[in-house]
Amino acid sequence: LGGILLFISVAAHPLARRIQESENLARQRGIDLANLGQLNDYIIRNLRESIVVVDSDDRVRLMNDAAAKYLGTDRDQRGVSLGAVSTRLLELATAWRRGSSSDAASPSILAADGITVINPYFAPIGEGDSAALIIFLEDASALAERVQQSKLAALGRLSASIAHEIRNPLG
Repeated sequence: LGGILLFISVAAHPLARRIQESENLARQRGIDLANLGQLNDYIIRNLRESIVVVDSDDRVRLMNDAAAKYLGTDRDQRGVSLGAVSTRLLELATAWRRGSSSDAASPSILAADGITVINPYFAPIGEGDSAALIIFLEDASALAERVQQSKLAALGRLSASIAHEIRNPLG
C-alpha cells in the first residue's frame, strides 16, 4: 500500500507542476489582456477622430471624447442603446447593416450644437450581418475647408505657372 501511494505521488508530481505552470501562464495572460484593454481605451480616448463602437444589438460599447462632444453626451455611455444617444445615427447604422441606400442622398447627421454637419462612416468588426460596428464621425465643414484649401493651393500653382510662362518669352 505504501509503495502504491509512493508511485501515485511520484506520478502525480509532473501533473501538479504542469497545472501550476498553466495557472501562472493564465495569470500572466490575464494581466496582459488587462494591459491591452487599458492601452486600447487610452488610444481611443485620445484620438482626434470621433469614434463610436456599437455591438450587434446597437448598444454603445465604446465612445471617445470627440464623438461624445459631437453627439452632446458624456463619454461613459457603455451599454446604452445607440438610439438613446442619437436616433438619426441609429437609423443610418440600421440602414447600412441592411445594405439599404435610401439615405444615400443625405447620409449625415446634425451635431448637438445644431450647426455642425457630421458624416458617419461605418466599418464592421467581425463577420456577418449582425457584427459590431465602428462608426467614424467626421465633421463635414472641416472636410469642406480642406477641399477649399486644396483648390486654393492648386489655383495658386496654376497662377504661378501662367505668370512664369508669360514672363519667360518676354525675357
